[in-house]
Amino acid sequence: MPGIAKNMRNRGLVLGMLLGVGLFATGCWVDWERLPINGLNESLNDQVGYISVARHWLDEGRLDSSIIYPSLLGQKYRRNSLYMPGFYAELASTFGTFGYSALTARLPALFSFLLACGFVHWIARRLYGQEAAIYSVALFGFFPLNLFYATTAMAETPLVAAGLAAFSVFLVIPEKFRWWSGPLVLALPILFRETGVALGVVMCAMLLFSGTEGCRWKATLCGLLVCVVLAALVFSPAGGGRPSMWKANILSGTFEARYSDAFALNQVPDSPRDWAVAVGHKFLSNLRSLMPWRGFAGERLEGVSMLFLLSGIPLGVWLWLQKRDAFALGVALAVSLLLICDLCVYTVWHYHAIRAFLLMEPFSAVLWGMTIGFWTRERGRAVHHLPVLLCFLVGVGLTVSTWRIQRDAVAQAKEDTSFLNS
Repeated sequence: MPGIAKNMRNRGLVLGMLLGVGLFATGCWVDWERLPINGLNESLNDQVGYISVARHWLDEGRLDSSIIYPSLLGQKYRRNSLYMPGFYAELASTFGTFGYSALTARLPALFSFLLACGFVHWIARRLYGQEAAIYSVALFGFFPLNLFYATTAMAETPLVAAGLAAFSVFLVIPEKFRWWSGPLVLALPILFRETGVALGVVMCAMLLFSGTEGCRWKATLCGLLVCVVLAALVFSPAGGGRPSMWKANILSGTFEARYSDAFALNQVPDSPRDWAVAVGHKFLSNLRSLMPWRGFAGERLEGVSMLFLLSGIPLGVWLWLQKRDAFALGVALAVSLLLICDLCVYTVWHYHAIRAFLLMEPFSAVLWGMTIGFWTRERGRAVHHLPVLLCFLVGVGLTVSTWRIQRDAVAQAKEDTSFLNS
């Protein structure tokens, strides 16, 4: 036993060193003085909105943005920021402590990445043991999009860290109290993004198949409370009063209707039948674009990442059928829920849908970490290190190559981030 414990510590140290090397290698290709707002098919332009709202909140106490969307001018709202206030608050507190700059705007994501690695290790170790924890951290920490977003001012990594923190608290709480305390701790990720509610599916699955007395009604009440918490936060002063992009995204889908033309949406029919037809059409077109034989519509980084994220569905179902693993079933159902929602109301490719899936990436990583640990358990020491090294080489390689490609987009960006230092 002492020899096994020492081996695990050594492997943990090697993993920590590789994570440090991966962050350093990624950072060498990052332009720390400018934000890549035109990167990843211009999906990183949300950084401008986040920073603008954070500055207004810090300077004036208002959740407003300096960015005006003409298509939203016809709506009634109390604030013109689009998202829940969690990341705005985190970014504002960072600016208040360290000042305004492109570097400090990245600190919340970088800190959240490191924090998330710790949570992934703790969750995997509690559920499946130390060996699974090592592989899980490698699959999370070297996942290309996690490394990439960790060096941006985007909200994806803080949302993931908030979700992991909430789930860690759920596991710590005595089982008899989880049915009501789980929905309460979900308020943390929901305050960052409404998609945080997907973690409630994992909680409900674990309660339903816990085998304890009254597990069915506890799971049912937990699900109802999750819905209550979501509604309470969305319609509260913190989450309510925002403009909505639903009509522009679903009924129109054009760039002009979303961002530039103040009158385009007025010409779009919006009867219940029009909504039903638009959702059905979007679902089918998105589903067709996901079919492997049609080829991936996204970039190489996006395609590889999408495959891993969606693999949580078949892997979770298989583990449930083989081992009656309620956590695995919950992960499969949560990823499926996010997939269905994205197919119906969003765009699958061009770094849109995949940002919602990132919430479940660490949970899929835990499932794969446990599976890899089982496959390599009786193998030699070299085999134990091989999965971690492969994750390091593939993940860091893809991330660095992506940042190299984004350098052109950064150089071509017309928006100058010098205003951050003003």
